[in-house]
Amino acid sequence: MQVPSEVSAVAGDAAVLPCTFTHPHRHYDGPLTAIWRAGEPYAGPQVFRCAAARGSELCQTALSLHGRFRLLGNPRHNDLSLRVERLALADDGRYFCRIEFSGDVHDRYESRHGVWLRVSVRLRRARRCDRDATRPVPAHPPQGLSKLSG
Repeated sequence: MQVPSEVSAVAGDAAVLPCTFTHPHRHYDGPLTAIWRAGEPYAGPQVFRCAAARGSELCQTALSLHGRFRLLGNPRHNDLSLRVERLALADDGRYFCRIEFSGDVHDRYESRHGVWLRVSVRLRRARRCDRDATRPVPAHPPQGLSKLSG
C-alpha cells in the first residue's frame, strides 16, 4: 500500500487521501471491498466502505460517515484514493486504506502507517480599524454635555 505520510487541509474545505496498491493477482475480477479506517489500522472505526461485485468496475458505497467520504480511485485499477468533504477539526488524525479480495482469492492488504490528515483553521485578516475608532477619548466631556450619574 502506498500512501503519503501526511496531507494538509483547511477546515471547511475538502481533502484527498491518496492510496494505491499492488497485489499478485494481476487479472483479478472477483468480488472486492475497499475500506478506510480512522485512528488505527485493522481495528479502527470504518469511515468508508464500498464493495464491487464480480466483474464490476463500480464500487457500491456501503458506508460513508456523515456522507462526507467518497472514493475517487478505482479499486480495479489499484487506486483507493478517498475524498473527504467539509473537513472539521475533529477529522484531524491518521487514516488507513484497506482492500479485501474475496471469492477464489482471500487476500487482504492494509496500510500499516496510514496517512496523517492535518486539518488547520483558516485565519482571517483583521479588518482595518476606522480612523475615528482609534482617536483618543478625552478625559473630560466636551462642554455642554453633563456627566452621567450612575
